[in-house]
Amino acid sequence: MLGGAGSAAPSKAASILEDPEMLKLLGSAPIGRIIGFPGTGVTPAEVAALLDRINAERRIG
Repeated sequence: MLGGAGSAAPSKAASILEDPEMLKLLGSAPIGRIIGFPGTGVTPAEVAALLDRINAERRIG
């Protein structure tokens, strides 16, 4: 996901996430909308899993 290990080249989503201005824009959008961006390759299941992990870590910390 997002140009992880095994990728020959960074994905479009990964390169977008390297842009500070795009991070600001994305940071203000509801997380579920990320899957609506064409070419991200992020599925609703991946977003749900990431949110579950983040929420679990917040409860622990």
